[in-house]
This record gives sequence, C-alpha cells and structure tokens, in this order.
Amino acid sequence: MSSNIIALWLNLPQVYPQKIDIVAGSTVIYLARERGEFVCSGCRETVNQGYDSRRQYLRDLSCFEYSTYLALDKFRVDCPSCGVRVEELKLCSSFLSLHQEI
Repeated sequence: MSSNIIALWLNLPQVYPQKIDIVAGSTVIYLARERGEFVCSGCRETVNQGYDSRRQYLRDLSCFEYSTYLALDKFRVDCPSCGVRVEELKLCSSFLSLHQEI
C-alpha cells in the first residue's frame, strides 16, 4: 500500500502532502509536487520554465465535522506561443465549482 494516503484518496499520484493544519473547524492539506513540466492555460502546450507561484485553495468534501481545503501552488509559465500565463492544473478543473480563496 502507498505511504502517500492523501495522493491515493485524491487519485493524484503526482502530489504529496507537505503539511496538514486544523484551524477553526477546517482542515487544510498543503500539497506539494515536483517542479517539472507545466501546461500553459492558454494553448495547453507543455512548457519547461516556471516563474513565481500563487497559492490556491480548493474546497474539498468535508471529513467528519471538518471542512477540508486542498492548498497548492500554481505557477506562472513562459509559453513560447502565449507569453507569460498561469499554468493549467487538471486537479483544479475538477474542483472548478468548488474553488475558493481563503
């Protein structure tokens, strides 16, 4: 069995939990991933260079009495076709209606 139970639950083998905080009835799971190839959100082209990042919080299902949020960093990429854009993450598109900044 995988030692990364969070990635197993989320069906996201490319992420791993960096830390988990419980604050005021909410659980925040901070996810990390290897920096590698990025996908341009404009043209969906694979890009190798990323710049700074911005933390994004995604509302997940509640676990017991806690609201659960997934926190991960989205990078800006230098796309040869589109210029500097925010990367596209498949994880975020599946949570699109649940996206929330906290």
